[in-house]
Amino acid sequence: TGSIPHQTAREVATILRAHSALGEEILTAQGLFTFYADRFLPFGASHPGWYLEERVGTVPTELRRLFLPDKEVLRRAMREKPIRLVAIDRRTREVYFNYDPEMQALLKSEYHLLETVPSPYEEDPVEIWIKND
Repeated sequence: TGSIPHQTAREVATILRAHSALGEEILTAQGLFTFYADRFLPFGASHPGWYLEERVGTVPTELRRLFLPDKEVLRRAMREKPIRLVAIDRRTREVYFNYDPEMQALLKSEYHLLETVPSPYEEDPVEIWIKND
């Protein structure tokens, strides 16, 4: 869980459950959120941090492709609505958004901030974004 307390993860999960269907995929690098919400990470990703590891050169692209699709596939899922919710903590920012201006722009244009949950060991709260109708 890194620096996410279980209570924070449960609060995030409560919000995710209230705004999603059972088994729905939610974009986050924090698997504890989806575990508590009984939801899934997109594409069955068990280690989305590999996107960041690939960027810094510790995971070869060929290896990452065995387990995770290219980022363009992820962007398409965000644009075309299979991914309706995004839960952003520090790790999710690092993995998906900090080094990807296209993902940042997509989040800001296609989604709006639904709610935040304070996280006592993080500078920023966990942000929950939902797809615009």
